[in-house]
Amino acid sequence: MLWRKRAFVLLIILTLFFILAFSPFSGSVKNFCVNLVHPFLNVTESIKSNLSSLSDFTKVRSIIAENKRLKEENDLLKISILESREAAIENTQLRKLLEFKKRVPFQTIPAEVVGRDISNWNKTILINKGSKAGIRGNMVVVSGAGLVGNIIEVYEDVSRVLLINDVKSKCSAMIQETRDMGMISGDGAGGLKMSYISRNSEVEKDNIVVTSGMGGIYQKGLLIGSIISVYMEEDELNKFAKIRPEVDFNKIENVLVIIEK
Repeated sequence: MLWRKRAFVLLIILTLFFILAFSPFSGSVKNFCVNLVHPFLNVTESIKSNLSSLSDFTKVRSIIAENKRLKEENDLLKISILESREAAIENTQLRKLLEFKKRVPFQTIPAEVVGRDISNWNKTILINKGSKAGIRGNMVVVSGAGLVGNIIEVYEDVSRVLLINDVKSKCSAMIQETRDMGMISGDGAGGLKMSYISRNSEVEKDNIVVTSGMGGIYQKGLLIGSIISVYMEEDELNKFAKIRPEVDFNKIENVLVIIEK
């Protein structure tokens, strides 16, 4: 209500000013009246200036609030994009795993990787399925890309998997093109090597290596990788092959555990 009273007083002052300014009074009377009203006119200009400053301040506050709102919306949008991208990647991986499961003629249990030890000495991962889900020791573990390893420790809700690139791992294998047999193990540097290949073998670079199904726990025909290079042992009795694994052991997230031989 205060601003209404001030506006009313201002209106009276301005009316008085214009009446005196344009009335037929003498110059001295007009000067007296103008001098009388002038301070009030200065107050009026001051009020207008303050109102203008207040309006500018209000606009600045409005702009700051709008910028804050837009920044929050932008941050939420970034999070949404990241979540969508992560979901798309996970869906792609799960789709590959499902397609692989359809091709594998065995009963399997899906599991997620919840821990890993891929140091220079040990190559193992921990999965979120254990004895409660029917997991037992020596069961074979695969991913959408190929052979991962086998179960070496089983607990109620988790199990530990020995990866095939561990130096302690042993897997009977076969070169798909030549049908030559050999033994797959870790090479000590995170890769794979195939030992005991016949010296007369015609194995070549890029030949495919799969499990042979002989002398061990691994089913036949599981993809291991491809040959990078072939070399002879020191005694020149057998050949060795450096293998490029099909599975990226550092990026395993989802696996299948084969629960039947």
